[in-house]
Amino acid sequence: DIGFDGIVAGCGTYFEYENREIFNKKMKYDELKEIICIFKECRMPFIFEGSRYLYTDVEAFGGDAYIEYLKKELGENLKPLDTLNEKSIVNKMCGICNLEKKDKFQKEMGNYCDVIFHTDTIIEMVPKGFSKATGIKKVCELLDISHSNTYAFGDSANDVGMLRDAGVGVAMGNGSETVKNAADYVTTSMMENGIWNACKHFGLI
Repeated sequence: DIGFDGIVAGCGTYFEYENREIFNKKMKYDELKEIICIFKECRMPFIFEGSRYLYTDVEAFGGDAYIEYLKKELGENLKPLDTLNEKSIVNKMCGICNLEKKDKFQKEMGNYCDVIFHTDTIIEMVPKGFSKATGIKKVCELLDISHSNTYAFGDSANDVGMLRDAGVGVAMGNGSETVKNAADYVTTSMMENGIWNACKHFGLI
């Protein structure tokens, strides 16, 4: 068996192996400034996500429960947006979509990122060409293993490409119909030991 002491995060934009950073897709500062303008023109609150810090305008979320949670959990690792600079690392973004500006936002953001809708309003933006599927490919290249021997587990919209691309895609029972349709197998929900049950089903444990 091949052990894997690593992290693939940020929808394939960050890869760490044996406590070493292997890959970190840093978005260009000039692009980030243009993206900030798009968000503000469309009146959408957003968060820039990096491998160490998150950047946001807390006030723009108007006391949203998720932001309050991030403030509590991240502390100083949640940075004010105005601290963003050329040395800042931003891998991807998330935000709340203003439905009145949805078409304008998707058209303008499409120059920089792929836009993923988790719900009608909760969105995630990932640099073009990156996904959880590309993260799996990097792991396969590093460990020199066949892509057909990979198993992926997911329940969200940003998991669809990964589930389709992996050797075996497993959808969690709590996932959406889109996620389940993209998978080879549907297990029980996260709260019902879904990963353990799937691993047992495929003889992995």
